[in-house]
Amino acid sequence: MQRKLPAAALAGLMTIGFLATPATATATTTPEPAGTTQPGAECTAANFADNQAGSQYFDYVRWMQCSGITTGYADNTYRKGADIDRGESMAFVYRYLNADFTPGEATFPDAPAGSTHFEAIEWGAAEEITTGYADGTFQPHRAVERGEFASFLYRALDPTTDPETDVSFPDVAESNTHHDAIIWLASEDISTGYKDGTFKAKDPITRGEVAALMSRLDTVINPDNPEEPEVPQEEFDLQAHRGGQGLYTESTRESFAHALELGVTTLELDTQVTADGAVVVTHDRKITTGDCRDTAPAMPEDPQYPYVGKYITDLTLDQVQTLECGYQQDPKYPGQAVATGPMMELDELFEVVREYGADEVMLNIETKVEAGAPEETAPRETFVRAVLAEILEHAMEDQVMIQSFDWGALELVEELAPTLPRSALTNGDFLQVGQPGASPWLGGLDADDFDGDLVAMAQELGVEVISPVHGNPQDGAIGDEGYAPYVNRTMVDDAHAAGIDVIPWTVDDPGTMEYLMGLGVDGIITDYPDRLRQVMRDRGLDLPQAAG
Repeated sequence: MQRKLPAAALAGLMTIGFLATPATATATTTPEPAGTTQPGAECTAANFADNQAGSQYFDYVRWMQCSGITTGYADNTYRKGADIDRGESMAFVYRYLNADFTPGEATFPDAPAGSTHFEAIEWGAAEEITTGYADGTFQPHRAVERGEFASFLYRALDPTTDPETDVSFPDVAESNTHHDAIIWLASEDISTGYKDGTFKAKDPITRGEVAALMSRLDTVINPDNPEEPEVPQEEFDLQAHRGGQGLYTESTRESFAHALELGVTTLELDTQVTADGAVVVTHDRKITTGDCRDTAPAMPEDPQYPYVGKYITDLTLDQVQTLECGYQQDPKYPGQAVATGPMMELDELFEVVREYGADEVMLNIETKVEAGAPEETAPRETFVRAVLAEILEHAMEDQVMIQSFDWGALELVEELAPTLPRSALTNGDFLQVGQPGASPWLGGLDADDFDGDLVAMAQELGVEVISPVHGNPQDGAIGDEGYAPYVNRTMVDDAHAAGIDVIPWTVDDPGTMEYLMGLGVDGIITDYPDRLRQVMRDRGLDLPQAAG
């Protein structure tokens, strides 16, 4: 017989959100039966080929697979974007509820004995979860509409409360066959419909969306074994990338001051070293017209003038400081305020931090060594020693972390200043997995010796933090076509097990921030610290205090 849900579980359904994203594809075949794996059993099955860690719905589909609700298709795919058909949806609910049913003769001529999902369909008919169509058919391969799926759940869960009459959708009339089910879902906050206030009962629902819904149901029914536990975060590291270049022109006094006034945990910045050993705060090793413009030569008839287009390592501090930087808005940041001035020295930034009394704000300083073209920046040892000398001279050791894509620089920091925390940056490509020999970026490590495992390499390096790109393309976001997350739950969990924090860069989309925070990352580097503050506020996290 059908398993009724306990009252506590039904009450808990009030907290569940029903996905409302419209489907985009249609399945033409049905998956094989789920097999004998029972919910809660240890999962040894390999991931579906189209459900790799970090992909959309990964945890939900993995839960479906490991619970024995689905084994996917014969080609080892799940097809998250495909519409789920009526036979599949009935089988999913049947397997999840552990229904025990022995069918008799077939109720529907198009779902005969021995056909795929026959037992589940007959169970659904016997329990009056479905009565089929007016012509007596079930149409098992027809895509399930949102309204239909609402009714399947409503009838299977058999709620004891009537739907609230003050909840309505303009496109769901009282005469709609699925009205009561849809209104019940809405009244219990299981489904709130679309942002335009509609429910779109006739739209299909995808297999990925169904996986998410069912796994969330299970989280309520089995609260001691949630499928996607939220990681407690007592303090989240909000890092303002280049001072928060979405708000002010990058790496300027004003950008860093504004970030301090807004309230951040960390100022993230890049450094370069001039020909005479000065440490300046700037990202690019070559001076570009996008960031700076020439004003006048540092000395009459200077053969190196104009300086735009030259490498900073080939110019002296006097030459560099004739430049006017931050003079124009970056078109990538339409709301960016312009703050014009000479290129900052690192010690000037230390002064700004002290002026604001921001003694609890960290500085995440990148040594911008170009390991792939070492002649374009100061030599590694020269670079690292110059940065460390500034930190020590100004007694900033307690407020500094050193980050670098050049892991050889991080090894040198460990040798020269072992008490400073270090962060290993990567864009993924610099690991050069599967390529002959060691990458020049990894300080002598060969990624293939670690099977390309970023966390294992970070352990070998001994760093406190890994700082990977959030995904690709770098300016993409969760939900974009073609976007592939790089950071995933396995990476975060493995890092935490090794005592390593995970702080992805550079994340400007609130939805992607939410995704990463759901994985349990320890911080985020962003061009928009105001956006990240809002996401943190919405999640109930403590916000960094404004300085000054």
